[in-house]
Amino acid sequence: MQDSSWKAILTDLDGTLYSQAALRRRMVLQILRAFSLQPRREWRTIRILRAYRLALERLRVLEAPCDLGTEQLRLASEWSGCSLDHCRAVVERWMEREPLAHLPACVRPGARAFFREARQRGLRLAVCSDYPARQKLAALGLEDSFDAVVYAQEPEVGRFKPHPRMLQVALQRLGVAPEDTLCLGDRADVDGAAARNAGVRYTGLVPFSQLIHLLDTIAPQSEAGRIR
Repeated sequence: MQDSSWKAILTDLDGTLYSQAALRRRMVLQILRAFSLQPRREWRTIRILRAYRLALERLRVLEAPCDLGTEQLRLASEWSGCSLDHCRAVVERWMEREPLAHLPACVRPGARAFFREARQRGLRLAVCSDYPARQKLAALGLEDSFDAVVYAQEPEVGRFKPHPRMLQVALQRLGVAPEDTLCLGDRADVDGAAARNAGVRYTGLVPFSQLIHLLDTIAPQSEAGRIR
């Protein structure tokens, strides 16, 4: 395989396109403010969110496809001792809606410029995310940057990384081969393992200001013919 033949980039979302640590700091402060007003209710919120994240790690080892959204909520309900409906409401609020307002401040420096440049050089781009990604991409200002958005809960996928299915679906939608593709991620044990299982080369988290120079290797301007 020669780098100059690469045609596509797959990227993780959470922790890769934005700083997860920065987002969590902001969300902890917001939850603590809510906790001060209704401590009994928000203590259940914290318990549910912890159980929901642990359920994700448990489900990563599954080989057979399943309804991941339903199963993750079921485990969170079982482990937190809260009703399924209450768990669903907490997850929708604190993991889907509330973080959106904070994401613009947490985007990785240089991410928008990197993917804009990659598109201009003719590379095919896809997001491979553990969770539905379109609202997050819009909040990050990246909603028009990708040719495909693939997430684990889609019926066609049904597995979390490191299972390769998510990446395989992304490759199919982009119409590219694994050997022509690079994967970006922030967890070698998850994103890196998924890339390896799918036969895709992996690059761990580095500043996008450095990654943009990688484009001269994998998609030189002279070959792409799309110089800014």
